[in-house]
Amino acid sequence: AGVPMEGPGMQAAGEHEWPFRRDATEHAGFRAVATRELLPGDVILRCRPLAVAVNDELMSYHCAFCLCDARGDEQAWSCDKCRRCCMCGACAAGQALRDLHEQECLAYQMLDGLHVWDQDTRWLRMLLRVLHLQLAELEECKRNHPEDDEEGDEEEGGDGGDDEDGEDGGEDEEGDEEEEE
Repeated sequence: AGVPMEGPGMQAAGEHEWPFRRDATEHAGFRAVATRELLPGDVILRCRPLAVAVNDELMSYHCAFCLCDARGDEQAWSCDKCRRCCMCGACAAGQALRDLHEQECLAYQMLDGLHVWDQDTRWLRMLLRVLHLQLAELEECKRNHPEDDEEGDEEEGGDGGDDEDGEDGGEDEEGDEEEEE
């Protein structure tokens, strides 16, 4: 039996069943094994990328989010602060992407003094996007599980200090005397 394939954004390519299965091997980890005949050019998997970044030389006129060429787009938007981000009209219309760029923009402005723009910055911009996604997932998890946050606060408070009644949390002297008698 194959190992189930699940993940955010993963789907079988146009069918309800995967055209391959994932099997575990004893020494080499996992492998994909076709479950039917596959022809050259068959799409077997579609998966959204975790993050994308436009090539540095294309940043001024390609959308930073959907990667389309935004030249000629009347609704396109370019950031006046960092002078690095461009968004097509469709992406600029969404507040979530503009909010994401605000965070990236601050990082870009800080990097201006470091002269990193002379080099390929795709890796850095990709890292910013991945970090943003991780922080967003953490915030969503906290919203969905507020009780975990409260438990964490209680555990952190256990520093051996005073109890709620003002006692130090140590052995009760009277209790010790009773045991000795």
